[in-house]
Amino acid sequence: MKRSLKIRAKRTFLEKKIVLHYLLYGRYQSKIFCIGFNKTGTTSLYQALWREGFKLGDQTKGERLLSNYLDGDFDAIVRYCRSARAFQDVPFSMPNTYRYLYQAFPNAKFILSVRDSGYKWYESQLRFAEKRLGKVPSLTDLKQWDYCWKGWSYQYHQAVFGRGVSFEDKRVKIKIYHQHIADIKEFFLDKPGQLLVLNVAEEKSFSAFCKFLGIQSKYKSFPWAKKT
Repeated sequence: MKRSLKIRAKRTFLEKKIVLHYLLYGRYQSKIFCIGFNKTGTTSLYQALWREGFKLGDQTKGERLLSNYLDGDFDAIVRYCRSARAFQDVPFSMPNTYRYLYQAFPNAKFILSVRDSGYKWYESQLRFAEKRLGKVPSLTDLKQWDYCWKGWSYQYHQAVFGRGVSFEDKRVKIKIYHQHIADIKEFFLDKPGQLLVLNVAEEKSFSAFCKFLGIQSKYKSFPWAKKT
């Protein structure tokens, strides 16, 4: 019990320190956007960024911006980005968001997280859904799932993978996964130093992460969050 209280107190102190640092310095520094698909190590990236003292966007508020993404209202997403320095997952992981982010924050750093293969990514998101819902969901299940709001998961799935694409459609989903990576790489071809393609499972990935962000860390590797 005492250990738990001590850990919580330490975390609260660190969170306050991070917020103060952001208000004094971080809001004037380049933004950091994690733009890889969900289930590519984005939670490990989130934990690593927090551990290194970066103020992170509130993920719940970010996910609720899905409606703005669907309406093409990227101005609202850009306004939200002024609340912190680093961001990940929806809507930042969704196709083409990075284009608007770059226009708004031309000095930003972008991290494209990837898996060893499209197949491994597909299997990971399949297992994650099975764990959350007890089965591989149908589109009807996604419509009924109450996450952020009822049908949020269905709207997200349609926006990323296309109308009528089933959750189990391996061919289409892996194709979209690779297309997302290819589009990002092409977009940043003439923007040297602004994109890091990163597989957090690789041995030297944390070192590359630190070098890209210009930080010196006392740690040697990423924290393994939600490892499946």
